[in-house]
Amino acid sequence: MFSARGPRDAPDDVVVVSIDKQSAHELGLPNEPHRWPRRLHAQLVDRLHDAGARAIGFDVMFKQPQTTEDDDALADAIARAGNVLLFSYLDVRGMDPKLRIENIQLPLPGLLAQARGAAIFPLPKFPKRVNQVWTFKAGAGGVPTFPVVMTQLADAELYPEWVGLPAFSGLELPATLADAVRGPGLITVMTKMRGRWRELSQENVPPPLKQLRTAYSAPESIYLNYYGPARTLPTIPYYRALQETRPEWFKGKAVFIGLSEPLQTDQLDTFHTVFSQPDGVDLGGVEISATAYANIRAGDWIRPLPQGAALALVLLWAIIVTFICQSLPTAAAVGGAIVVSGVYFGAALSLFSVANIWLPIFVPLALQTPVALFGVTLARYFEESREKRRVRDALQRYLPAGIIDEIADDIAAGRQTQHLVYGTCVATDAEHYTALSEKMSPPVLSQFMNRYYGALFPIVARRGGFVSDIVGDAMMAIWTSLNAPDVRSRQSACQAAIELQQSVDKFNRDQPLSLPTRIGIHAGEMALGNIGAGEHYEYRAVGDMVNTAARVQGLNKTLGTRILATEDAMQGVEGLAVRRLGRFRLAGKSQAVGIVELIGISDRLEREAADRIARFERARQLFLQREWERAEAEFDLAWPPGGADGPIEFFTARCREFQAAPPAADWDGTVSINIK
Repeated sequence: MFSARGPRDAPDDVVVVSIDKQSAHELGLPNEPHRWPRRLHAQLVDRLHDAGARAIGFDVMFKQPQTTEDDDALADAIARAGNVLLFSYLDVRGMDPKLRIENIQLPLPGLLAQARGAAIFPLPKFPKRVNQVWTFKAGAGGVPTFPVVMTQLADAELYPEWVGLPAFSGLELPATLADAVRGPGLITVMTKMRGRWRELSQENVPPPLKQLRTAYSAPESIYLNYYGPARTLPTIPYYRALQETRPEWFKGKAVFIGLSEPLQTDQLDTFHTVFSQPDGVDLGGVEISATAYANIRAGDWIRPLPQGAALALVLLWAIIVTFICQSLPTAAAVGGAIVVSGVYFGAALSLFSVANIWLPIFVPLALQTPVALFGVTLARYFEESREKRRVRDALQRYLPAGIIDEIADDIAAGRQTQHLVYGTCVATDAEHYTALSEKMSPPVLSQFMNRYYGALFPIVARRGGFVSDIVGDAMMAIWTSLNAPDVRSRQSACQAAIELQQSVDKFNRDQPLSLPTRIGIHAGEMALGNIGAGEHYEYRAVGDMVNTAARVQGLNKTLGTRILATEDAMQGVEGLAVRRLGRFRLAGKSQAVGIVELIGISDRLEREAADRIARFERARQLFLQREWERAEAEFDLAWPPGGADGPIEFFTARCREFQAAPPAADWDGTVSINIK
């Protein structure tokens, strides 16, 4: 909350005089402040008194005597000022809280006799930084701490009116502050008055005594309302306060004197706070004391909600956030929870900044909200999982296994079961199937085809596709991407095609009768879902992409190839050796597509084969440039030794055809195919 709020304006009625390394250098003193001569402190007290300081507090322990002259000089200055408070040390012995002994160690008697008193200022560090300070220390007899005593000193002139309040009747308090100091002691008197704080109602205390009422009725410990990092409070170096005292610096203000350094390497008596800097600069004890004094005077320390109100708020927040998470879809619930959490945090920050009220933050925002979101999401997950299992059980008898989860998700979420998706289609067709079916009986043919598809299906599944359709010797396999064109699905499909061809070759070598297989690949947009009516539905892909893949597969027969793919299917695919065959207008299609032949894996391609592919490409470029005779000669040089090459035969025949009857002048190199 402090980080979100940031620093705030420092009050104008408190100032710190810093005992620091710079002052030691300027005054020619040792870096150990306890060795500074007390006559300098005496001079400082005189200057502050002359400047009109309202109260002077030394956050320095004067425990060891110095020279008689120095100690007497300081005692005399304290007596002349009449408004000086000294620091006393709380000596704690024993680690067991039940057996702990707390003794107050007072400063030198000669100095204490002239001061208005000496007060302790122990600082709790929980868990590792100072968040709170004591106002009255119960473990030390309920005595007031340094900032509270400074508040009483700052309003010394109001003491007679203060002790005359009905709340203090019967205590037999000294009539003046001086009498209190000379008699039982100011600390003792203040401790007695603290016992009547419950009777100090707002109505029974006149407005001029408001600040004293705030100090005496404050809780035993308060949460500090820090103003900012080190030296946010007005801070005057010791040497400047001594050498160039200006009345406007100190007139009517409470002055706190103690160790305060601007650099981390020089710091002594420092404490970690919410405003400690990343470079290690903490707040000095004197700054924390001055902060507590200013908080008490203004009554603006941080106030947590009462325990009952905090518990009620936490329970109410649990109801609100649980209702939001249960009544909205998951994504909307997350957004709603973020919005209401932002509103809650904004309200908490506003109350913190304006009214110093500290609402619970960690439990509602860091625990309850995530737990509610997680719990509702988990409950929905289990419910949807049960629904998906029911759908899966119903679909697994007639749908491919890889698709069941997708459909189950759609049905469980109440979505339509058809998708417009991007995907890659691999179409296969076996040669000689008709002749083979004439030679085999149906049971034998069925067993043979089961072995054939047993060589294909695992490859499709392993590469992330699914078989959407089987008709006799033809198979259609699909790789889908629901969001956008995905190079991974194209890469997987093309690699699967090469592996399918290799698997078919191995299958044919092991069989007395073979089924040479042609493969076509295309990628694009398609509709994927349930197709049918009445009592019969099939899950398959529908669209021009599927038809084009089938036409590309059929083009293998014309070109004498085994695996053909469109340029769309090859976009972004890496690691495969291809031979570009040009643009073809397939049977029944009005738009031409670029066709490439898949040769194999790039890094397994022999050098001679790569050279023939390059020579083929040079010949094809001559073909496109209408240089038929040169193209034919170049195609002849691309022949593999002792083997056939369907594309070379096809384009050589075209070269001769065009030499006899050239195409139209606007011919763009597209080859039209009229056979399916």
